[in-house]
Amino acid sequence: MAVSLPLKTSQVPPEAPRDFRWSVAVFTSREDVAAAVITIDAVQAALDSHEAIIDVLVNGNDGLASALASRYRAPHHAASPLTTLRIWRLPIHDKALTWNVFIHSIAPDADVVFFVDGYAGVAPSALTRLADRLRSLRDDRLHRVR
Repeated sequence: MAVSLPLKTSQVPPEAPRDFRWSVAVFTSREDVAAAVITIDAVQAALDSHEAIIDVLVNGNDGLASALASRYRAPHHAASPLTTLRIWRLPIHDKALTWNVFIHSIAPDADVVFFVDGYAGVAPSALTRLADRLRSLRDDRLHRVR
């Protein structure tokens, strides 16, 4: 028999700060450079000036990793001074391995992590809206526990 204890309100700050740190992992492998660039640029736009680290994990495609590293080397590609963009080349074409490498070796300490496929369309403000909705659900649940 499992027993679930309610979360004590003293363990949770009364209000989460608005500008907490985000992490975005973009998984790419078979996309062409143009498609990956569209996704990365859309992710940067969707951050709405939140402090974030974007990790682009390129598995099994050295050419794509090199092209993206060259493309984003120039400082004018940073959407915000609060954004850090890192390109990672993983030699083995294996999404599950790439996921594990991210989780266990690369993932920064962040309050929220978003996972995005390299071909995904990301609408402006999408990440902010998702984070706000998740926070409201969390806050609602904590309010009910109190």
